Amino acid sequence: MKKIVSILLICISMIFMTGCSVKKTSEVTDEEKFAMEYDVTVDNPFSYIEYDELLESFNSNKAIIYFGNSNDEISQTVAKFLTENSVGSQVKKIYYFDPTKLRKKQEKELIDLINSKLINNNIEKITVPSLYRITNKKITPIIEDIDHKDIENQNDLSTDEKKQILKRYKSLLKD
Repeated sequence: MKKIVSILLICISMIFMTGCSVKKTSEVTDEEKFAMEYDVTVDNPFSYIEYDELLESFNSNKAIIYFGNSNDEISQTVAKFLTENSVGSQVKKIYYFDPTKLRKKQEKELIDLINSKLINNNIEKITVPSLYRITNKKITPIIEDIDHKDIENQNDLSTDEKKQILKRYKSLLKD
């Protein structure tokens, strides 16, 4: 009986000791949350935004917005690629939004807003992954300039091909 009580006391004390070091959900930063969802480093440029903030960001003078979904393999690959290539670059913040949570009315409103500011072409739906750069309230789609197959099969690419992709990303993300 003494053994059981001793074991219980040890377990309870261990719970109290480790429980004190756990962060509350509200204390987790955007970078930490994104790192957990996308398996990237905490040193990443991603900042979560809500729908209203998203609409406002499309009316800003300067922003980069990333639409992704952590359950999507290509979104994960693009997020890793962006994280690796933003370190040491001029890109300090990329706003992140998961469009799979949008209601139909919100999605239509967002598509209309994007199309009204798009420099060339129009979109019919919000796809993941998508990356947009806003400059002077005009939108340039970035991800459409990148071939998803290049990113998806990056392990099959030669060193020169990887350098070319890296060069395109860096040039597109420059201010």
